[in-house]
Amino acid sequence: MTFATNTSHASRQLGNLVVAQTKASSALHSSTSNLAGGQDLRYSSTMQELTIHTDGGARGNPGPSAVGVHLQGEGIDVRHGRCIGEATNNVAEYTGVIDAISQIILLQENHTFSKLNFFLDSELVQRQIIGQYKVKDAYLQQLHSQIVTQLKTLGVPYSFTHVRREQNKVADSLVNAALDGKL
Repeated sequence: MTFATNTSHASRQLGNLVVAQTKASSALHSSTSNLAGGQDLRYSSTMQELTIHTDGGARGNPGPSAVGVHLQGEGIDVRHGRCIGEATNNVAEYTGVIDAISQIILLQENHTFSKLNFFLDSELVQRQIIGQYKVKDAYLQQLHSQIVTQLKTLGVPYSFTHVRREQNKVADSLVNAALDGKL
């Protein structure tokens, strides 16, 4: 299970992501990552695709914000949610992708991925990440650049697909749980 400390500004928090790991006690509505139900994953060496659902939300725009991430693969079920402080909805969506990449980096210590399949319910952010839309906001450009750089360092093919909110239920529920103080 993973959680990060809440800070007053998302921009300060992004550069200093604090991650603590504990054992999962609640799969869906918790701030933790459950890696294969507590199984030892140190010896997994088969290549596999990883499915990543991300979400970000702000109550008010800007307002109190949170992110939710759900990663799934063979023997992998990571659920991560946390508050990120005051931010816009778009900053929260980008931060969700950044948090997902941080989780992938941790998983790469024990897993080899053949492809990363990202699913977002923000069509704007999805299209900005794949280069179909320009990123005009200066701060979002920084977040976009960070994502592009991190994806290159992962060295794994990836895709970004827009999905309806109903197809992103776990990540969405993690956002709401974080905002409701349930994580």
